[in-house]
Amino acid sequence: MDFCLDGHRTVRVKTSVRHCFYNLPRHLNKYIIHLNGGGVYHCYFFRQAGFIFAFVKHLPIMQTTEYDSAPTRATAWFWVPGLFITFLLANSVLGARLREGQWHDPVNLTGSQTIIFGWCFLVWLVAAYAVQTHYVPRWLKLAGTLCIAAMVSVAFYYLSPFEDFPLAPIRQQPLGRALFRLSYRGVLVGIFVYPVVYYLAAARKLAAEKLKVEKQERALLQIRATRLEALLAERTAALEKTIAELEQARQQLAENNASNKS
Repeated sequence: MDFCLDGHRTVRVKTSVRHCFYNLPRHLNKYIIHLNGGGVYHCYFFRQAGFIFAFVKHLPIMQTTEYDSAPTRATAWFWVPGLFITFLLANSVLGARLREGQWHDPVNLTGSQTIIFGWCFLVWLVAAYAVQTHYVPRWLKLAGTLCIAAMVSVAFYYLSPFEDFPLAPIRQQPLGRALFRLSYRGVLVGIFVYPVVYYLAAARKLAAEKLKVEKQERALLQIRATRLEALLAERTAALEKTIAELEQARQQLAENNASNKS
């Protein structure tokens, strides 16, 4: 097949026309074609009126797959909303702690609040990674996030030098009850954080899909514009040729009339 490169050059690619035709979607498909000279090109195929049109764009990097797959996007951690939301979440109990008189020990209060904020933000990062993991079922993502949130809550409490519950320290309670309370606290944080992260990731994905559709529409417009330019050039050349033939015929007729009169 011959493809027009950037509207100027033409390259011949050894590929199956039937294979391309029957694997085309309704609107646009994009392939990666490896040329014999080592070049790699994005080939945008467009089918209309029984014909296949192609727009080829050179790739600066090499690919090894036959077909173009969706690029792997880096995980978005949503740092700014994560820091803001987890800060509010960690300090949601600060008023109750102050009413209990814990402000008499500002070192423990400040330190424990900082630790709580730290593990809340860690749960946020875990939720962000889980939501954007595509090879795991949704229910398993949620369950895994809640389990990790519970373990993080327990681990940070026992590793912290500060006491989150100075009036009734959990370390002095039975182990089973202590683990239940700390795990319950972590699960509550996970239940609150996961939907927020899911919404942010869905909004990001939707914006990326819209951008992809816009790029495809621009590619289609460019293909159609190139096709119209080629068609216009062909029709213009044909019209100029017809005009030249008519002019030549007129001159020939005038010469024949002049010779007949003489």
